[in-house]
Parts: sequence; C-alpha cells; structure tokens
Amino acid sequence: MNAKNIGRKVFFKYLGINFLIITVVTFIFSYFNINIKNYILSKYLNPILRNSLYYLIQFIISCIMSYLIFGKVGETIINRNEKPFWTTYIGFIKLWFGIFIMNMLFELVINTINYNLNLKLLGIGLLMWIVSLPLFLVIGAIHGLTSGWFIGKEIELKKNK
Repeated sequence: MNAKNIGRKVFFKYLGINFLIITVVTFIFSYFNINIKNYILSKYLNPILRNSLYYLIQFIISCIMSYLIFGKVGETIINRNEKPFWTTYIGFIKLWFGIFIMNMLFELVINTINYNLNLKLLGIGLLMWIVSLPLFLVIGAIHGLTSGWFIGKEIELKKNK
C-alpha cells in the first residue's frame, strides 16, 4: 500500500470510530431521556431529511476533501519524514478551512438563488461568514490537537512496517 492510501485509510478508520462512539452515546442518552430524543430529532435529523440533497452534496465534497488532504498527510509523513503530529494537525486545519469555504459558498449560492442577486444581502452574508472563520479554525485546531497525535502516530507506525 502506498503512502497516500495509508494516510487515507488511517483517517477514515478514526472517522468511523468517532462516528460509532457519537452514535452509541447519542442512542444511550436518547433512550433514557425523551427530551434529548426530541431535541436530536428536531435539530439534527429533521433538517437533514428535509434537505437531503443539500447535505448529501456537502457530505460527498467533505469526503473528497478528506481523501485528498489525508492522502497528502500520509505521503508527507512517510515519504518526507515530517513530524507526524504537526503534519496531521495542519491537515485538520486545512480540512476545516475547506469545510468553511464549502459551507460559505453553498449558503451564498442558495441565498442568491432564493432571494435573487442582491449585492447588499450578498455582502452581509459574506461578511458574516468571514467573521465566523476563526470559529472554524478553532474547531479545526481542537480537532487536530485531539486526533492529530493518534492518527499521526499510526501513520508513522505503518511507515516502519
């Protein structure tokens, strides 16, 4: 297996583990508390079901971004012998910046279609997204700090095999 595929495989393995943990914890809490179940249904599942195409496109683009970014992360750690933690950390920052750009463009395009091309509203929407950029970068930094070490170390261990 080449370096890019190792990086991708490790990232998607950890993504699957995180998804499984979040799903199990959510089901446990919603089983014991009907308010949590109603909250999850109203705030998370119903919007996805109502706008399934919108979320499906975002999911596919996010997977493509992850595939490309963590292929490069694996290649950098294995072939260039870069530090695994910092390389993975920067990979997460890039991923969250990409998610930010994708979400911003999707919202601006949809709002432009729904409300016609109004430059004043477009400018206000763009300004709101630019102001929220630090939030995405902080989330990416926290995600990179918490997951970066594990993913980087596993890629490095696969390099030595």
